[in-house]
Amino acid sequence: MPRMFNEDKDVMANYISMYGAPDFTFNYANEDVADNPQAKQIFDELRTKYEDKSITASDYLKVKPYNLINVQKPSLLQNMDYFISFQNGYYFVRYLMWNFVGRQNDLEGNMESTKGNWISEFLSLIMLL
Repeated sequence: MPRMFNEDKDVMANYISMYGAPDFTFNYANEDVADNPQAKQIFDELRTKYEDKSITASDYLKVKPYNLINVQKPSLLQNMDYFISFQNGYYFVRYLMWNFVGRQNDLEGNMESTKGNWISEFLSLIMLL
């Protein structure tokens, strides 16, 4: 899932806010952490955050250098949901509307309603009538 593993913390945070944090397991294949009690304690804390739905992108990035966890790959259904809702529904439609309706502003949007969307004066015209 390349969009989750982008080094940019904002991309990971945006993905987590849209689709939830991906599940993970302890990496027993890594001999450096497999028998380490501190590693298991860190994993348990991370797992608790995951189950409470309070895990953030920075939590994933903290354990990444130690190869402590194995993040599960998304299923075909999750990938199709991402493709339809985000790639087509957000990026393609937004770009299409920028060209044929109008651009809200030049700020980079991350699914906010005030940055980088398309804007139309159609409702303003209706209010004048």
